[in-house]
Amino acid sequence: MNALLYTLPVIAYFVINKNKSKIVQGDAASFKTWDKYTNQRITNLHPSIRTDVYRAIQELQRKGINVRIASGYRSFKEQNEIFAKVPKVTKAQGGQSYHNYGLAVDVYEIKSGKLYEGNRKEIAAVFKKFGFDWGGDWPTFKDYPHFQKTVKGGWRELLKKQKAGKLKNGYVII
Repeated sequence: MNALLYTLPVIAYFVINKNKSKIVQGDAASFKTWDKYTNQRITNLHPSIRTDVYRAIQELQRKGINVRIASGYRSFKEQNEIFAKVPKVTKAQGGQSYHNYGLAVDVYEIKSGKLYEGNRKEIAAVFKKFGFDWGGDWPTFKDYPHFQKTVKGGWRELLKKQKAGKLKNGYVII
């Protein structure tokens, strides 16, 4: 075989053969971090954010910060169950959260097998670099582990598209 295959940290492959090169999107098995739970949760996210989530986590790993996705995609039912909990951990009911569309993650740093909060601002800076909005920047009801890819029209537009069946492979078309 004359082609050389290089795995890149952006979940794409460059196949180089003579003077040709092309990018082929990696499959779900390509999302490999230090954590098997995070790997699985990445595969359930909206396809438009998977690579950026993975790249942010890889950059943090290179800095010696291991994060785990505690929550990614959530069904409306799961969101309503979380909404009903006391004390309140969310203001969003089913359909009102970016999690319901696979466009948000809650991440926690794991250090020596335990939750650690000492690098929260560094984690936020890296995710912001990849275009995520941080729940820690919200003026009220701060949600420090939360990162989302905000879309024009917000959750209302996402819910409208969901109800209208504007889906591709089970995800809202954005």
